Amino acid sequence: LTLNIDLAETILGAASVKPDDLMQGRDISDLYLPSNEKNNYHSTASVKMQPWREDFFYEFQYDHNKLIPSSTALVRKDWKYIRWTEYNHEQLFHLTDDPLELNDLINDPDAQSKLEEMKKRHADLKQALHDENYLDDPCFSKK
Repeated sequence: LTLNIDLAETILGAASVKPDDLMQGRDISDLYLPSNEKNNYHSTASVKMQPWREDFFYEFQYDHNKLIPSSTALVRKDWKYIRWTEYNHEQLFHLTDDPLELNDLINDPDAQSKLEEMKKRHADLKQALHDENYLDDPCFSKK
């Protein structure tokens, strides 16, 4: 899976500029450039050194009085687990069978092992990536 956060690292690599260590993206040139055309700044793209991501965590924090409530999610090519933080509500979708996310499988007995797997990976990534100071930004302050 490639993400919008990969774009900056890809552009920096093409410009021979080393990306900042805090950047979470990955140079995607490994997907389209032969290895002999890469420079020293394309090192984050080596699939041989690090396989491409198979899932990603996202965190959307927003004031509940606005249009979209806060959520976190784990997304894979074929599954999506969403946690609506302010409502203590979870959803699970099988994206291959349900790309529009209309059939929530959270209570489906046949999906419980997948749910537990997704919840564990979600928790692991949240702990590794979550920034407790994220909501300290003035644009998120409660009025």
